[in-house]
Amino acid sequence: MPVDQLASAFGMAPSTVRTHVTVGGEEPFDSLTLYLAGALPGFCRLSVDPDHDTGLVSPPPPHWPGAAMVRGRSLARLAHERIGDGENGNGAYEFVIHGYGPAGHLAATEMAEHVRHWQRNHRAAPCPHITVQPKDATGPTGAYTDGLHVFHKKHTRIKIDWPVIPGEAAPAALADAQDHEPCCPARSQSGRVATVPPAADYWEPLWAGGRRYREVTSTEAAMLADHVGPGHGRPALDIGTGEGSLARHLYQLGYRTIGIDFAPSAIAAARNTQRGDGPAWHLMDFVSDDLSALPDAAYAVITCRLVYRWIDDKAAFLDRVRQVLAPGGTFWVVTELAGRRKEDDPYRHLGITPAEAEILTAGWSIVRTADLDVLRCYALHP
Repeated sequence: MPVDQLASAFGMAPSTVRTHVTVGGEEPFDSLTLYLAGALPGFCRLSVDPDHDTGLVSPPPPHWPGAAMVRGRSLARLAHERIGDGENGNGAYEFVIHGYGPAGHLAATEMAEHVRHWQRNHRAAPCPHITVQPKDATGPTGAYTDGLHVFHKKHTRIKIDWPVIPGEAAPAALADAQDHEPCCPARSQSGRVATVPPAADYWEPLWAGGRRYREVTSTEAAMLADHVGPGHGRPALDIGTGEGSLARHLYQLGYRTIGIDFAPSAIAAARNTQRGDGPAWHLMDFVSDDLSALPDAAYAVITCRLVYRWIDDKAAFLDRVRQVLAPGGTFWVVTELAGRRKEDDPYRHLGITPAEAEILTAGWSIVRTADLDVLRCYALHP
């Protein structure tokens, strides 16, 4: 990626996300950096040229470039703030994440959640187990060829396994913070939640880099069919279609389907994975683009899968859905619920809260739900 792409990210002060994870002044934390390198796509190391330092990015130590993560035109970096003298007088510090650019606070929130996960599950554990294999290894020793904590080098493949030992000495403040601010956006000094930036800046690099997300299972497809019925050629709209898995199921049910997404690489993936006839694909941001750009004025079914949780102004989003949902139509929403994952899962808090679920279900004449492991499916009718 050209470094110049990040130039605009440093045109304003960063947002800050606190982790409530502390470290002593002389305490090593190299295992955290190694963990982040495997957990975060777009991981890199950040250094600052002292001859061109503007003060916007506080320089990390010259012998230890700071851990950072790039998301398109935005960047998040691991930093620390002194919070006291510590027991030995060498200082006590809290890890904080600085986010730069239009999607900076979203990237910073993602990095902060992984710092907390390392604290909860890996900090108290012994060193991770590192396996180095030939790049073309096959069989049992070559079973893990991709995914988190797998690094592909020129001639070798390196896999890092992290033992899980809950950290009993984890600061109580960490648990308190997660109870009150689960995966929250960065807050300004006034305490107001920062506005979510143009989302394509965040998601497009992930799609372009090969990230893929949960496919529609046969069980989920059956739930969809039970709640929306046969299409008979009626129009259907899939918002945030990604690779188009759900849109293709709508098409198979007989709907004249269009899948929209604001990430060009997602739309490209949907087109590239299509075999034969299927949905139409359209690059569009449903939140901000003119709805008249849609090919139909109203849709019998509108679907929104694994997207609602990421919408900033959920009430405004729902108002736009109602504008293009046909009378008697169905709005089908599939979203994760917060707290349903295992305690040691770093994404445990990524689902919607009860308050966000209440916003979703308010104002509909009929609300039906069906649960699917950590997901909840909503069939909403005007």
